[in-house]
Amino acid sequence: MYSSILFLGYIAGNRYLKIVKPLNTYVIQRLRSAKILSVGTWCTIFVLGLSYVFLKGEKKLKTNLETACLEFRGGFGVYWHLTLHTGGTILFLLVLIALCFFYFQTLKQLERSPSSSSSKKQLKAKNNI
Repeated sequence: MYSSILFLGYIAGNRYLKIVKPLNTYVIQRLRSAKILSVGTWCTIFVLGLSYVFLKGEKKLKTNLETACLEFRGGFGVYWHLTLHTGGTILFLLVLIALCFFYFQTLKQLERSPSSSSSKKQLKAKNNI
């Protein structure tokens, strides 16, 4: 789930750079950088998810069906669980703020673009298809 949120933010940032600053090429827009960012994202999310397996704790399970996630953890696992969920919430909020910024800036740029020439270009592009 967190990986899809991050990739959505990456795509929005890439669109923002291509529309708002079309003549500039940044390092992040190169294929090699995109591959490194993608593999790094997947590896980080995988390692953080795998940590749940190793830090599950050794508590005995109760027969009561109404249990919370933290009751299955013990020691450092409780703090790690809270840290991961707090970090995930902060990550979600940061990507949400970035998405709002990218899309509003892109919208402003598209509204500033000349409409008559763009409609001529669209008509010409449509004829070329």
